[in-house]
Amino acid sequence: MPIKEIKEYAFLRYKGDSTMLQRLHMLEQHRLLVLEEKAKWESNLEHLEEKISIYKGKIAQMANKTGTL
Repeated sequence: MPIKEIKEYAFLRYKGDSTMLQRLHMLEQHRLLVLEEKAKWESNLEHLEEKISIYKGKIAQMANKTGTL
């Protein structure tokens, strides 16, 4: 959560229970952003693992051809 929103959340919390609905909305919005970021990171990790697998396979092929590596 950006600092500006953290400050706003803290201010609302300081104001008390009358701001609970606003704070809930802020947390739900932040949750959506976190889920979007999580999906991006999972996709990036999947691509990275695919590339690593490709390199390992090619290195193994080279080692089998030459007997060393």
